[in-house]
Amino acid sequence: QEEAVTKAKQENEERIASRHPRRQHSSFLLSGMVYCKRCGKLLSGMSAQGKRGGRYTYYSCGGKSYMDVQCDLTRIRADTLDRMVLERLQKLFHDPAGLQEFYEQARERRSQERSVRKRQTSQLSKEIGDLERKIGRLVAAIESAGHSQALIQQLGKLEGDRDEARRKLVNLDTFRPAPAIPEIEDLAEFGQAAWEALVRADFRKKQLLLRELIAVVWIDRENGTPVGEIELKGMPEMGEISVILPL
Repeated sequence: QEEAVTKAKQENEERIASRHPRRQHSSFLLSGMVYCKRCGKLLSGMSAQGKRGGRYTYYSCGGKSYMDVQCDLTRIRADTLDRMVLERLQKLFHDPAGLQEFYEQARERRSQERSVRKRQTSQLSKEIGDLERKIGRLVAAIESAGHSQALIQQLGKLEGDRDEARRKLVNLDTFRPAPAIPEIEDLAEFGQAAWEALVRADFRKKQLLLRELIAVVWIDRENGTPVGEIELKGMPEMGEISVILPL
C-alpha cells in the first residue's frame, strides 16, 4: 500500500494546487483528502434526499464511476467521517498515550529515513568504485587493441553510468537533513495549540488547518462500520514525515 499512499499524496497536492476556486471552497470538510482503501480512488462529497424528506451529505468512492474498477465501498455519511477524524485528532493532541504513539512512530520513521539515506550513499559509493575499475580495465584494453568502435561505445556508456551515479551521490550529500523530532513536551504544546485553533476556526479555516496536518485519510467499511486510518504530514519543527493513526 506504500506506493498507493505516495501516489495519493501526490495526486492530492496536485489537485489542491490546480482545482477550480469553487472546488477549493468545497462545502465538505475533508474534500480532497479521503481515499478508498479498497481501490485507491478519491472519495467525493455528494448530497442526497433522505427517507424522511431532508437532505444529507456523504462521501462516495470515485471507483464506482470507473468501468475497470467498480468499487463496492458504500457511501459514508459526511458528518460521521468528519466526526471520526476530528475525534481522532483530539485524542492525539489531548491523550498522553495518543501523543506518545505519535512521538514513537515519528522517531522510528525519522530513523528509517536516515538509515535508507546511509544505505543509498554506501551503495552509490560502491557502484562508482566498481564503474571506475571497469573503466580503467576498458581503457587499458582500448590502448592495447587499438581504437575499437565497440569498445569506445562501451566506454562511453560506463562513463555515463559513473557520472549519473556521481550526480546521485552529490544530491544525497547535499540533501538537507530532516530536523530531529521535537521532545514530546514540545509536541504536546503544539498539539494543544493546534486543537484550540481547530475548535475556534470557522469552516473554511478548519479545512485549511486540516490540509496542513493531514496527507491522506484512508477509509473502508468492516461489518458496515466505517474504519480507516489517517496519515499525518507531520508537525512544525519536524519537517515532512509520514505517521499513520488508526481511526
